[in-house]
Amino acid sequence: MTTKSNKTIMRGLAGSRAYGLAGASSDYDWRGIYVAPTSNVLSLNKPKETIERVSIDLVEHEVEKFIRLALAANPNIIEQMWLDEYILEEEEWLWLKSERGSFLSKRLATTYGGYCMAQMRKLRNREEAGKEGFSSRVRTRTTKHARHLLRLFIQGQELLATGHLTVRLDEAQRDFVMTESMLPLEELERRFATEMKKLNSIAANSKLPAEPNYDIANELLLDIREYNS
Repeated sequence: MTTKSNKTIMRGLAGSRAYGLAGASSDYDWRGIYVAPTSNVLSLNKPKETIERVSIDLVEHEVEKFIRLALAANPNIIEQMWLDEYILEEEEWLWLKSERGSFLSKRLATTYGGYCMAQMRKLRNREEAGKEGFSSRVRTRTTKHARHLLRLFIQGQELLATGHLTVRLDEAQRDFVMTESMLPLEELERRFATEMKKLNSIAANSKLPAEPNYDIANELLLDIREYNS
């Protein structure tokens, strides 16, 4: 029996270079999606759901996992549907991207803003315990992590207001996240609270549905499975 290989259907540039926040030494962070052969999915020998290639800073998810995470409004997944630079786009990916609005919902307020506020609480708790940074893993790059969180506020607000995402920050947005991320803790907390209040206000008036469109997502997955059977 011939063993079929996974098929990569999307690969694009994410991370600081996509956001317009890169420095001269910043890495190139690649994200992708692959489709496991349907025969493998139905067999006892299930395919991996995620493949990481550290040597080239690439993370790829199998399409079913990608769809699950997109329906859950995972920010790292949602943004991949709006990247500016794709180096590979197969037909199955274009099907998904054409329906990207179906994956959006008011859950974005929690996954974007809620995550940021949870990280701020973690920072406050660690500071009060005499520890440094948001976590032991990022203690030496607290400002960089704060930039990441402030960017999430901006992009979550845009998604809830417009149903669209601009991945690359404009000049004013870059200046905002670069400046505000360097604030002392008390001022940074106030900034987060202000951005969360703004995000919640936008969410309350958003035209996005309370839940994503599971029917469309499921139909897409079945079409992709059939196409790769």
